[in-house]
Amino acid sequence: MGPAREGWTVPGPPRPILLSILFFLTCLQIRLSAEQWTNSEITASFYGDSYLWLALQDASSATELTINFRTHQRDAIVLLAAGETDYCLVELRNGRLRVRVNLGSGESVLQSPRGLRLDDNVWHTVQLSRRNAQATLTVDRQYVSHLIIPGVFYQLNIIYGVYLGGLGNFRDLFLGNFQQFRGCLKNVKFNTIEANRVRNWDILRTAYLNQTTNPEDAALQHIRWECDDEFSAKNHDPISFVQPENFLTFPTLQIRQNGTIELEIKTVATDGLVLYNGGSPTQPDFLALDIFQGRIRLQVEKGNGPLLLQSERLINDGEWHNISCQVTTAHAQLTVDGQLVALSPRSSMKRYLDLDGSLYVGGVESTRKTRLRQQGLHDRSYLGCIKDIRINEVDMGFEKILVSNGIEPGCVWDYPCSKTPCIPSAACHQVGLDSFRCECPEAKCERDREDMIDWTQVLRVNNFTVKEGGQLVVSQENIRVLWNYQGESIRDSQIVFQINRPPRHGKLEVNLVPRNSDNSFTYLDILSDRVLYIHDGSERPVDQLDLTMLIPTTMGNLSRHFVMIVNVNPENDAPKIVFPNGPQIEIVPGTARTLTADIMRAVDPDSSSSILNFTLLAPLKVSQLRWTAVAGETPPQTFSHNGAAIPSAQQQQSPSLLKQFTQADIDGGLVEIYFNGSLTDQDQAIFSVSDGISSGKEKGTISIIPLKLNIHAVANKSINVPINSSSLITQNNLSFATNAIHQNLTIGYTVIHQPSFGRLEQLYNNTHWTATDTFTQDDINTLAVRYVHLRQQPSRDAFRMRLSILPSPSNGMASKYDQVHTVHIRFLRNNLKTTHLEPLIFHTPHVIISSVSLLHEQEPIPIGPEQVIYSLVRPPKYGLMQRGGARIALDELFSQADVNAGLVVYSLDNTQNPNVPHRDFAVMDVFFGSEKKARLRGRRLVLKYEPVRSPWVLRDSALKVKEGGNVALSSEALSIQHGGVNQSCVFTLASYPEFGILQTRDRRNISEFSTRELNEQLVFYTHDNSESETDAMDVIVACPGRQPKLMFPLLVNVTLTNNHPPAPIHLGPIFLVQNASRLLTDNDVQLTDADVDSQSESLTFAHRGLANADLFHISDRTLPINQCIQSDITQGHVIIRHRGPLQAESNVFISDGDLFTTEKLNIQAEPLLLNVKDEVVAPLIPGGPSLEFTLQDLNLNTNADLKWNPLTMTIQKGPKFGTASVRNQTVIYRRKDEAGEPALETFVIQFSLNNFTTHTVMSLVPYKPIKTDKLEPILVRENSAAVITTSNLNSLHPVWEAARLSYTIIIPPTLGSISVGPAASADGFTQEDVNQGKVKYVHRVAGKLFKDQVTVRVEAPFSSENLTVTVMILIVPEVLRLNVAKPLKVNEGGAAKLKLGSLIKGIPNAEVLPVKLQLKDKPGHGKVFVDKEGSLVYTHDGSESLHDVFTVFVNLDKLSISTTEEIHLDIVPINDHAPQVITKNPLDVWVGTSAVLTGDNLEVLDEDSDYDFSSVVYHVNTTDADITLDHQPSLSFSALQLANGHVRYSPKHNNVSGLAVFVSDGKLVSEMAVLPVRVLDLRLSVARNETIEVGRNSSLVITADELDVMGKRFSLKDEQEVGGVIFKGADLVFDIIQEPKFGFMGLFSDAEGLGSLVRTKTFTQKHLQDGRLGYMQSIPITDAQSTDSFRFDVTLKRPQERRLSNLTYFINIKSFDSSFRSHPLLVPFGRSVLVKRAHLDATPFVAKGEWKKIRYTISTAPKLGSFFLDSIQLKAGGTFSQTDINKQRLSYQHLGKESQTPYDDVVFKLLVPDKKPLVVTLNVTIVESDTHLKVCPLKKIGHLFIFLYIVIVLRQILFLNVLVVGIISVKL
Repeated sequence: MGPAREGWTVPGPPRPILLSILFFLTCLQIRLSAEQWTNSEITASFYGDSYLWLALQDASSATELTINFRTHQRDAIVLLAAGETDYCLVELRNGRLRVRVNLGSGESVLQSPRGLRLDDNVWHTVQLSRRNAQATLTVDRQYVSHLIIPGVFYQLNIIYGVYLGGLGNFRDLFLGNFQQFRGCLKNVKFNTIEANRVRNWDILRTAYLNQTTNPEDAALQHIRWECDDEFSAKNHDPISFVQPENFLTFPTLQIRQNGTIELEIKTVATDGLVLYNGGSPTQPDFLALDIFQGRIRLQVEKGNGPLLLQSERLINDGEWHNISCQVTTAHAQLTVDGQLVALSPRSSMKRYLDLDGSLYVGGVESTRKTRLRQQGLHDRSYLGCIKDIRINEVDMGFEKILVSNGIEPGCVWDYPCSKTPCIPSAACHQVGLDSFRCECPEAKCERDREDMIDWTQVLRVNNFTVKEGGQLVVSQENIRVLWNYQGESIRDSQIVFQINRPPRHGKLEVNLVPRNSDNSFTYLDILSDRVLYIHDGSERPVDQLDLTMLIPTTMGNLSRHFVMIVNVNPENDAPKIVFPNGPQIEIVPGTARTLTADIMRAVDPDSSSSILNFTLLAPLKVSQLRWTAVAGETPPQTFSHNGAAIPSAQQQQSPSLLKQFTQADIDGGLVEIYFNGSLTDQDQAIFSVSDGISSGKEKGTISIIPLKLNIHAVANKSINVPINSSSLITQNNLSFATNAIHQNLTIGYTVIHQPSFGRLEQLYNNTHWTATDTFTQDDINTLAVRYVHLRQQPSRDAFRMRLSILPSPSNGMASKYDQVHTVHIRFLRNNLKTTHLEPLIFHTPHVIISSVSLLHEQEPIPIGPEQVIYSLVRPPKYGLMQRGGARIALDELFSQADVNAGLVVYSLDNTQNPNVPHRDFAVMDVFFGSEKKARLRGRRLVLKYEPVRSPWVLRDSALKVKEGGNVALSSEALSIQHGGVNQSCVFTLASYPEFGILQTRDRRNISEFSTRELNEQLVFYTHDNSESETDAMDVIVACPGRQPKLMFPLLVNVTLTNNHPPAPIHLGPIFLVQNASRLLTDNDVQLTDADVDSQSESLTFAHRGLANADLFHISDRTLPINQCIQSDITQGHVIIRHRGPLQAESNVFISDGDLFTTEKLNIQAEPLLLNVKDEVVAPLIPGGPSLEFTLQDLNLNTNADLKWNPLTMTIQKGPKFGTASVRNQTVIYRRKDEAGEPALETFVIQFSLNNFTTHTVMSLVPYKPIKTDKLEPILVRENSAAVITTSNLNSLHPVWEAARLSYTIIIPPTLGSISVGPAASADGFTQEDVNQGKVKYVHRVAGKLFKDQVTVRVEAPFSSENLTVTVMILIVPEVLRLNVAKPLKVNEGGAAKLKLGSLIKGIPNAEVLPVKLQLKDKPGHGKVFVDKEGSLVYTHDGSESLHDVFTVFVNLDKLSISTTEEIHLDIVPINDHAPQVITKNPLDVWVGTSAVLTGDNLEVLDEDSDYDFSSVVYHVNTTDADITLDHQPSLSFSALQLANGHVRYSPKHNNVSGLAVFVSDGKLVSEMAVLPVRVLDLRLSVARNETIEVGRNSSLVITADELDVMGKRFSLKDEQEVGGVIFKGADLVFDIIQEPKFGFMGLFSDAEGLGSLVRTKTFTQKHLQDGRLGYMQSIPITDAQSTDSFRFDVTLKRPQERRLSNLTYFINIKSFDSSFRSHPLLVPFGRSVLVKRAHLDATPFVAKGEWKKIRYTISTAPKLGSFFLDSIQLKAGGTFSQTDINKQRLSYQHLGKESQTPYDDVVFKLLVPDKKPLVVTLNVTIVESDTHLKVCPLKKIGHLFIFLYIVIVLRQILFLNVLVVGIISVKL
């Protein structure tokens, strides 16, 4: 503030006080303003492109949300609270509120009630309340909806904040495509509650305050903090465009074939864009209406160049002008205020106008202006007013705006300059919206202002109302002049009313005599009722009269402009049907097209769309009129003219009989036409329309034309995917489209060949990715499909897919549209790149090695610096590297993160002079990850120390040389300065270079050179041509007169060259299966390259056509490749497939990109092998799920790799009771529901592989349930383990073996655990594990509890009945304690019983434990035994002892637990008892002999206490025999004499029966007892005497099977046989009394029957049993068959001498070709039977002496049993000899299992000397007992008949087969 002017006084306080007051008032104003905002309700306007974001992070299990809004929008996003996967989304969908919530378990939807429309532009209150899973939505405090959110997660985790009205650039969570909100929001509150912590957010208030104070916590776009007036405007209100960047948008202009646009504008602008709609980004089409130089012009672009129509009428005069446009396929026309401009397009022009995007009015967004300029259009926005916008007969106004910017409701523009307010010499300029400014050289530029007149006292104007199509006289009631004009001598006819602009929807007529002008009338006309307004019958509710009144005065003419409003009362008009794009519709056959308003609509401004009802007048021929899928919900409620609710057409009829629908149904997309015809069919649909009052007179007919569908590729480019990463599949990679652009068809993709090294994934629920094999083009367009690399390091991949259209045509034409395409994937390998590796120059002894000098990064996918690892392979020589203060040693690691953090430091060694320069370097290998991938070797970091104040300056740079080349050392590369002066120095090598030498032109390998030689470039470094990239040598520099000497490394960098061609390590031969494929491996082809910078995995293997094979990449096996790289082969990505000849040689090429070599490759193929079992048996589950059988189940065996060779499986001779199919090489069987009881099901499966075919029969056996045996408790010792056996747990299944029966532990034991094998614990096991003893219970918790249990569920494959079993576990203490009471009392000679229960009462679980009691130490005076009840019984021996004791052994065998206890007894004496005689075994006496009486016959029992064995005397009473004692007759003898065998019994005759005996002990005498006596006779009989057959000149063993004599005992009293006689074989002697006629009898010299035969006339039974007796046919005979024999006597020497005389044995002699003989073998069930010579005998078949070489080999093993040679089991392939049979070493053991047949035929191969092998069969029959007959019970009542056992012997030339027909049960 300057000084006060002179004469002025500045009152008030001094300036500091004024400033303080001013500051206080400012703060007060700010506070009051803030309090006003704090206490008031915040309202915000959103304009369709607005959004608000507020930073908010929270996690809560309870949410409270309140929103107040008003809008006209049907679809819009209102609010989103977003997290990583969680979200809460509030949106409008079809005028209905939807809340979508995801708490981590998937999305749940809560909606407002049906029929409640919230798009009515009135305020609505929405409240959402959530507590955990309970959610409640309340609308307007009366409409309530509830929802239970599924899942186990209840917290809403918000990370990304809250969005209102739109999402801005937020893309982290894709939930669909939304329209942004347009309308007003207020009172938006978001509250969360967690653990009694309440957080409240007033979203709008917080955003308003943060937009200036904390802008980083809030973001706003195009928001106004009040509810804008435009949201209260009516649809027909004018629109004012008042800002330079203003515009608004409507939906896309639907004008493809024809359409109309009408509007009125008012402006003074000379240029501006009025209306614009462009095409898609790939289409040049557009339609534009703009102002150019004050004139309206229309431009239309259809792809053949723009059409331009321009009116000559100026419209920028500030007045309203009517503009209409019409565009058809034939012409375009523009009409301005009735003036028509028309243009017909060229005949070659494209017919259709394809527009896309929004229709812009008044301007466009700034981002679209570039395209407008490219299309030759104005990008300047329009300023002015627009009203009455009507497009295709539909009113467009405020209610249908999508986005707006810079507009206001009503026409706020007024153009006073148009009324000429300035003098003629002045210029008039518009100021603001309604003011002006006149500029001129004169003092006064404006005319006299008539607005000084009070026109309310001059003129009164009243609006009037007229009926639609009616007329009304404009009278004084409407226009009245109030001023006393008669007093000014002004006549009525002089007051003129000029018509500025005729009414738009009617006309004014003046009924008078002809006059000069039709554009005016006088006040006299009004007074005479001659002015008539006639309405044109249009549906506009308002018209207006634009008039100016002119009154002549003496001061000049007075004028007053005014507008009269004409209100039109509508009359109901008949609706009309219009077809905006022509009366035809194209539909792809088999699909449906939604009927939209762009195709057909009813025009009737009188009626709402819900009242206009269409009727189909005639049935369609090949089409159907039906509801769309969107119509699944109840249609919105409709109302009649009188306001009564009426049912919609959808509610009145069946969906299949759709004949009526409304315009609202069309607008809602609820009606579709389905075309079911072919491409040659057409159809017509004839409709009428009614508004409920009157029906239209015109009928609307639309033709339905088939459209031939074409699917074309928009893009199919390879997808680039980084290794071990993923890439989205976008429409730039994969995009297909159809020519049916107006149908809701999309492309469906079905993957028919999955990628080999990754998988395709689809974004599910916008929260997580899941594997998929189907997706759509919409999924691709919304970035919801990606490829994920999973395994190996491939170079490429691919997947094949089948394209189809969705929805799929339902008339069988879907397959006609299908296409198959391949999508290729290229992999980008992550490699390390050297970003920075510059020499580090430093000036202090310590320096930090930063990323400026050392930086390596990975590309294309960056990784964290902590994963870039350095390995120090050559530490610095003159210093050390440290990380965090610790030295980095050789081969030690550090990371790029350490470098970036400044942790890596280099320090000079303390021995180095810090005042002179030093050079050092470190060599490192660089790699990333723990697997040391992408290794860079030998990265050298050069360290240059330059002290600041040192006089020394060392200039050095690394030498650069090519591999094997040389380079001269110069002073530029190496020079020394001291004090700024170049020094002449001598350079001496302290170390020589490792990969080269230093030399001059005449000296090699020098060690010293000078500065002069450097200057003259006489010193060279020559590289040794090795593969080294670097080299170095230490140099000592001595400069005369200068100290100290310098020492530093001189570095060499070598540029490597590619000078070694690649070579193969392995190159075939490659072995294949004929016409089959397999992987090519490193064993087939492996390449190498000696160049160090050449990577072997990148070497190329190529060919120009292999002679007998093709190569394919694993990702695409349809297209052969002619080259691949080594990594493809190493990783198994190349397939080789045989074709052509089995063996061939081809030329192949090996290349590293520069050099290549040619090699020969040999490929050989072997024939294909494909085997399968003849029959596969599996269980059949009745009523169960389908059965699936894999190749392993079907036992398929092949030498071809099925992964690369397609195996075709087909079902032949299909199943009878079900269906069988093949999917993915798995046979799936499903039983029919009506198949009845399960029965055996069979079908044939055919396998085809590379033109080779085989079959198998599949047999399905009906299912039977699992059975479980009665279970015993598991016994386990405390703190130990017990094996669970089949007695504890045993389940059986009639079909499945034990390995297929699985147990799952449901309730584990509490005191221990279950283990299987070496595992400490297990959750399950199999019955096989139990059978093999692998399952154990391990006791772990010791204590007072001794019972445990485990509950398991047992399951079998395909089983529908799973059993649950609980097994008890009894735990036994380590030490058993018996409950022993005081000594027991026992009477002398009496007994005492000690119950087991009382004895083991102290042992836990004793009542159920298998405890055994055994006597360990017997009692001294009695006996102890354990009775059936397990109790101890003690019996006193009757002795006189008063005390006895014995020890018992209590044992638990299964646990090896035992204890011993002494039991003490007190004996109570009693009286003695008489002795007793006990007869034991009968006394047998051979006839004619005597027998000794022993203790085996008689025994005495005396219970007396003083019993003395020596005093016992036996007394006999007999007259039938003589009793001798030591050869002296005696009728009594002592027990001792009896025991010593001194008593002999001699019967007097053969009819004796017994011996009467009694005994005395000296006091008492026993009762008489009778000892049975039998007189026996021994009799011999021939048991076997079977004729044998022997070949001529051969020998034959005769065994006990052919000749056997046995003895029997007979009682002579009754001649009854009492048993056989066992005697030694040597005691039975055979004496030959007549030798054979044609041979002789002899004994073999060895026991095996293989030695020589020694003639004999005597042999024994033992010789027969040992097989040593033989017959030799030695006398020549001529007959073909003869009989020989010998006679013999048999003598038995002991026990009685007996004799059989004159017995004969016959021998049949046959020719040399005698047949093999075999007899059936009968085996009792479950028993073993010897196989003897009678069953298998080949001895007659061989020559003399050759039978010993006979061998048998088992070809087919028995099914019901097994053969044993001694104790060794013989299986298929096992051998035995005829000698084994003769020696009775071979036996057959039956398995003891039930079978369907009792017959077991065994096939042998017979090997005999000098003969071809023969096949013989042994018939084995299993019988119930040792008898030859088996009786089978009949199931029904009847008689039992047993057929005889029949043996049919079929003799053949070389062998005899015996067929045994078993027992047959027959019912008569």
